[in-house]
Amino acid sequence: MSNSVILSEKFKVTLANGLDLNGYIHTTADAQAKPVLILSHGFRGAKDWGFWPHVTSRFAERGFYTVSFDFSRIDAKQRNADERLLAAASTLSSEIADLELVLSLLASGQLPLPEHADLSRISLLGHSRAGLSNLVVASERPEVRAVAVWNGGGRPPLPAKAREELTLQEQAILDDFQAHEERYHAPSRLAKLHVPALFVQGTADAQRLLDAVNALKQLAPDQTFIEVPDADHTFGTVHPFQGTTVYLEEAFEATVAFLRRNNGEKRL
Repeated sequence: MSNSVILSEKFKVTLANGLDLNGYIHTTADAQAKPVLILSHGFRGAKDWGFWPHVTSRFAERGFYTVSFDFSRIDAKQRNADERLLAAASTLSSEIADLELVLSLLASGQLPLPEHADLSRISLLGHSRAGLSNLVVASERPEVRAVAVWNGGGRPPLPAKAREELTLQEQAILDDFQAHEERYHAPSRLAKLHVPALFVQGTADAQRLLDAVNALKQLAPDQTFIEVPDADHTFGTVHPFQGTTVYLEEAFEATVAFLRRNNGEKRL
């Protein structure tokens, strides 16, 4: 489908705290309703960071209605918002709430080009820390039919400094995690997951992520786990994007195959 005409439209939603959630839709111009794929960037990423525009359009070319968006903390950073507002927007709770809002907008037809979205086939893809938030949402929202995680899914790194040495952002992240530790426990989320899951993990990533994915594999061996040899946390890509890599292409193709196998055919 590489020669397909790709439609692209932006959307913006203002949240109760005044921050905006910005995103865009990519889909092919044909009249067919397509499986939905919602893409979530990592903690230090953004929808326009590095490989994201590339893979977003590539998934659309392969027949998905793709939803790529910035978590609201990106808007807080870009507008130099109050430090406390940025801190609150940086928590896992905020990340999950943003993703749940995207799902609600999708369900109510408020995202662009809604006629192209098949709401019976919704999948999630999260990178790095968003892998965990995607697992949480997939385990709690019945409309999600499959979830893919790139280089993530385990417990996020938490600050080990004394509390008085933490920034407001670090305090907010730590307090939120401790308040919801059971909900954010990746093995528990995976145990409650009743849909197919894919974990794509580069073998040159941080050891804590390798250990976390290996632990999840032991817990749920029937799910799909794929190693990308020698790939680092961003699959060898950089920002600004300098082109794809063999590692990113391996992750992409594995994810397309997984989604087509588990959520690509219309459920009757």
